[in-house]
Amino acid sequence: MERWAGKGFEIEYDRAANVDAYSKITAGADRCTCTGCKNFAPQRSTVYPEEFIQILRELGIDAMKEGFAWECGPDKTGLYIYGGWFHFIGRFLRRGFAVQLGAFEYWFSEGQVPPAPAAFGEGCRCAVEFTTRLPWVIDEPGSG
Repeated sequence: MERWAGKGFEIEYDRAANVDAYSKITAGADRCTCTGCKNFAPQRSTVYPEEFIQILRELGIDAMKEGFAWECGPDKTGLYIYGGWFHFIGRFLRRGFAVQLGAFEYWFSEGQVPPAPAAFGEGCRCAVEFTTRLPWVIDEPGSG
C-alpha cells in the first residue's frame, strides 16, 4: 500500500490494484442513457480541476470512468447541480473535510459509498466524491 496525504486527509491505497480495476471498466457516465449523464459526459474534460485530476492519477483512478454521476436539477443561477464518485481500493488513516476549488468540491469517503463495480472485488468501500455545477449543453430537456 502507498500513502497519500493532503487537505486534512491521509489514506493508504493500492495504486496497482486500482489501475488494474479501472482497466476492466469500459466507461463512466457515458454508459448511462439518462439525460443528466448525457449532459455530463461531453463536459467531462472541463469538469475536473487539474488538482483533482492529479490526485486521481496518483491513486490509479481513470478520470473518464466515474463509478456514478448524478444530476438534481438547476440551482438559482440556472446551472445544474452534479455530483458523483470514483471508487478506489484503500483505507483511511485520517479524515479531512471537503475541499472547495471554485464551483467544484471533493472529499474522500469510506464505508457509505454504493457498491463498486465487480472489477474492484468485494473489499472496495472507498471513494473520492465530488459536486459541481454545469450548464445544460444537450438538445434534450433538462430536469429543471
